[in-house]
Amino acid sequence: TNHPVLTATQSQTKTAPSAISEADKSVAAAAASASEEVASYLATREGEVEFEQRLERRQALRLVAMQLGCKLHKYNAGKGVFGQKSQAKRVVSRWVALSGDRAETAEITWGDVKSRRMQSSLKLSECKRVHYGWETEVFSSFSFKPHDESLCFSVETENRTLDFGAENVTDLINWVCGLSGMLGGHLNYGRVMWRQLELKMADEIQGGGFAGVITQLARKVAAEQLRNNDGDSEAVVD
Repeated sequence: TNHPVLTATQSQTKTAPSAISEADKSVAAAAASASEEVASYLATREGEVEFEQRLERRQALRLVAMQLGCKLHKYNAGKGVFGQKSQAKRVVSRWVALSGDRAETAEITWGDVKSRRMQSSLKLSECKRVHYGWETEVFSSFSFKPHDESLCFSVETENRTLDFGAENVTDLINWVCGLSGMLGGHLNYGRVMWRQLELKMADEIQGGGFAGVITQLARKVAAEQLRNNDGDSEAVVD
C-alpha cells in the first residue's frame, strides 16, 4: 500500500523540474524583450549633433519670446513694511522685454504694462548670472510675497539684482533658461524643472498647520494688493 505522504512528496519531486523550466523560460523571454527594447532605443535615440540642434532650437524660441516680451511682476528694493516704502508698493507689474539677440549688446527693458512704453533698461553685458527662486536680499526683505518661490527669479549684476515674479511656468522658463543660456549659465530646462519640484514639495510640507494657513492668507492679501496696484501712478516706477 502506498503511503500518502510519500506519494505526495514523490509527486512534487517529479513536477519540480517542469516548474523550474517554465520559470526559466519566463525569465529568458523577459530578458529578450528588454534587450529588444534597449536595442530599439539605442537605434532611435538622438545623436549628439541632433541633441545640440534641439537645444539650439529651444533657445532660439526662448529668445523670440523674450524679445516679444511679457508681463512680469518686479520686486523692488526697500526698507520693508516699517520703512519708507511699504511692501505692497514695492511689487509692481511691468512689461518686460529683451532688445537684441546677443549677450554683448542686448538689454533687458521694462516699463508700463498697458502702453508697453519702456522706462528702464539694463545691459545684459552687466549681468553676471541668473538665480531661480527667492535667492536675493530683495526677496528676503519681503515678509510675504504674492508669488510662489517656484515662479520667481533674479538677474544679478555687480551692484544690484533685478527680481521678478512670473505669472506662469512658460514665462518663467523662457526668461530663466533663456537669459541663463545667453550668459553661459547652468540653469537649463532640466535643472529648473527639478528645482521647481523641490520648491513645490517644500511649499506643500510647510503649508500644513496653523502657520501654513496664515502664510497662505498673507500671500493672498499680498497678491490682491498687487492687483490693486496695477496702473497705480504712486507705485514705484523702476
